[in-house]
Amino acid sequence: MIPVRVVVRLDAVVVDDRVLLLDELAVLGDAPDADVAFPGATLFLVRTTSGVELRGHELHAGEPVRLDLGAVHVTIETLPARRRSLFSRLELPAMDPLVAIATFALALTVSSIDVAVRVARANPQVAALIQTVEVPERTAATSVRPGPGLPVAVEPTFRPPLREPQTVHFRVADAVEPD
Repeated sequence: MIPVRVVVRLDAVVVDDRVLLLDELAVLGDAPDADVAFPGATLFLVRTTSGVELRGHELHAGEPVRLDLGAVHVTIETLPARRRSLFSRLELPAMDPLVAIATFALALTVSSIDVAVRVARANPQVAALIQTVEVPERTAATSVRPGPGLPVAVEPTFRPPLREPQTVHFRVADAVEPD
């Protein structure tokens, strides 16, 4: 599509000022299906392989053509085509900003947990501390005995073995007390 600016003036007053995106053909003037209407003539802007033609004359970007039809003055000018990116044709739906904020917060939380796990694995003292504090895995219940109007009782089928407590030694750096 080639952008074409059409300005219609009645004496010195601007009556219509539009930019048409010319795909194949644009009708200007007296025609009932005109893209830009004005009295006095019917004009056809035709897109060709080299650009835009008006009455057999090629229009060049930045060179306006002025037609005087009595008190009506029409100026037609092709504008330089803008370069469009690949993503400019994508029509994305509008998104609630809270969804974007929640997604960002979730991604930030997951990445910070990943960093914490990597730091813990890289530092043996922190890894030893995490192993002593680790909570045993819970398992699903196998037998449930509900009674009429009584609470449900759950009996675990697996009890994790108790571990021997491990001693972890930390060296605390000398702290400087604030003044």
